[in-house]
Amino acid sequence: MSSGPTLHANGTIQLTKRGLTARISRQGEIYVSNPDPKEELFGRIADDHLAFGKNGIHLEGDMMVFDDRRDDVGLIEGPVDAGMRRTALVMFAAFLIDMSITP
Repeated sequence: MSSGPTLHANGTIQLTKRGLTARISRQGEIYVSNPDPKEELFGRIADDHLAFGKNGIHLEGDMMVFDDRRDDVGLIEGPVDAGMRRTALVMFAAFLIDMSITP
């Protein structure tokens, strides 16, 4: 098993590939930046919902569910308070970004 993205308290996300980073703004926008540092909007978090491209996931209790209801993403482990719910959405976005980067 390899380590995944790391979320820092200042809202930056260290990705695992090619030195790319991401950040989340106070308003919930998630940006990916390359080393030059051009930023590209990846998605937005509002309340219990992450929108990215034409897709989205939302939270139902302690489950993350795709908006199209074809599948659930998984169970959030640990206490599920407002902070944990937002963190779960941020980390899901970070893993999506990381998996979409080609080496």
